[in-house]
Amino acid sequence: MLNIYQMGLRPLNEDEAHKYAHKACLWFNIKHATADNGATVKRLLGIELPSLGETRDLEESERLYIEDNSVFMTATVLSISDKSVQESCLSEIIFILGGKFIITVSNDDVIDLAACKTHSYLNAEDNSCALFIGMMEAMVGRTSDILSLVSSTIDTLSPLIFGSGDNKRDFGTMLQEIGRNGELLSRIRESLVSLSRVVSFARRYAAGEKKYNKSLEIVNKDIKSLVDYSSFMAGKFNLLLDATLGLINIKQSNIIKIFTVASVIFLPPTLIASIYGMNFQHMPELALRWGYGAALALMLISAILPYCIFKYKKWL
Repeated sequence: MLNIYQMGLRPLNEDEAHKYAHKACLWFNIKHATADNGATVKRLLGIELPSLGETRDLEESERLYIEDNSVFMTATVLSISDKSVQESCLSEIIFILGGKFIITVSNDDVIDLAACKTHSYLNAEDNSCALFIGMMEAMVGRTSDILSLVSSTIDTLSPLIFGSGDNKRDFGTMLQEIGRNGELLSRIRESLVSLSRVVSFARRYAAGEKKYNKSLEIVNKDIKSLVDYSSFMAGKFNLLLDATLGLINIKQSNIIKIFTVASVIFLPPTLIASIYGMNFQHMPELALRWGYGAALALMLISAILPYCIFKYKKWL
């Protein structure tokens, strides 16, 4: 699917794009590239589109290059999910910057058009660098919003884990929530690092444009601050994970302690019952009228005595 936009994200059809090509800055947004899309772009701009399959397995340095006065950059970014932010997966996107055009190629929705429209660069500057900066600002802003949601999850989980003891706490659900958000945080960090490389490379292309170079530097600083913040949150998630596992171990230890104490308490009465349960012929106590009661009393005392010792030692 090929969508073509002019400045201000005004959609154009193919005939209008042919009219404005090389005259006004155009954005060719391609999702699930086909041979027809590639032919259209080549006819209008003379650019041969690379496929995502060609760039996915290349080394990072080979994903960023300049060819025929155009900049080719491949980034790994978060896709836009219709369900929830936790469902956002990593997806590849190719940026191609020319003097009067920018081309994006992806297999998923990775650029939020509604968010892009709020950035002034996409509405005022008739330049491919301006378009690119607007896209980067939109992506960074969206990533920042997702990080805020992850941070709010930490704020929700912390009181549940570190709050007062509650036997009704569902540690399994907590672990799942920590795992889902930890995995999302890992994807966010990978996306931010990829965007940082792309922006740094784009700064070389805009080296002669001080205004755009400065804007790209600001975007890069924003990305690095988000990387630092995501690292901080990763540390907090590790703390929550360790605390949850520790509480699970404490809960299991308490259960095992109860069974251990019960075993020790009932061991002496069991021993006494076993002795008097033996079928030897000469056992004097068996002939006594008070033998049964004495055995029961002895078993009761032998059970109470270990319990009192445990209480005295504060093991219970």
